[in-house]
Amino acid sequence: MPVTEINSIIAKCKEGNQDAFAILCEHYYSYAFRISFRILANEEDAKDTVQEAFIKIWRHISKYSTRVKFTTWMYTIITNLCIDKMRKQKSFSSISSEEALMKVDLNNQGVHFNNKDLAEIITCIAKTLSAKQRVIFTLRDLEGLEMGEIKKITGLPSDTIKSNLCHARKAIREKLIKVYKVEY
Repeated sequence: MPVTEINSIIAKCKEGNQDAFAILCEHYYSYAFRISFRILANEEDAKDTVQEAFIKIWRHISKYSTRVKFTTWMYTIITNLCIDKMRKQKSFSSISSEEALMKVDLNNQGVHFNNKDLAEIITCIAKTLSAKQRVIFTLRDLEGLEMGEIKKITGLPSDTIKSNLCHARKAIREKLIKVYKVEY
């Protein structure tokens, strides 16, 4: 959908048009779910977070400014909700990397993995990262966002983003080599 059409829909949402908001939700649901699922690695938690995010978006749509990309604003809301959920659950710090990796049912250690297998392994390893590292790794390496957009979404300085991304990548690389003898 072109930016002008999105902005037109958002303008209608600001006027309280629920039908326009339904169109907005339908258009962005898959984006919202994908980012939530990649951060939380749990389908039910991701669905709950997306629902909560859209409620928050509806309540605060009047504060949205088209000077910022809508997806950036939406990702900010979603990532903050994901971080809050992870902090409440504290699951990201209670699972050891070995436990997370054992959940991946791969019997052929030392054999070349296909992209799907490797993605599943990386997702399991990412569960063991700190909330901040997990969000930054997901936004940059899984979603492919630029550093400037990550800075807008997280509100973190560039050096902090780069440092957390470096630590996340290093942890994932080390666990891939240690457990599966694969290079990342």
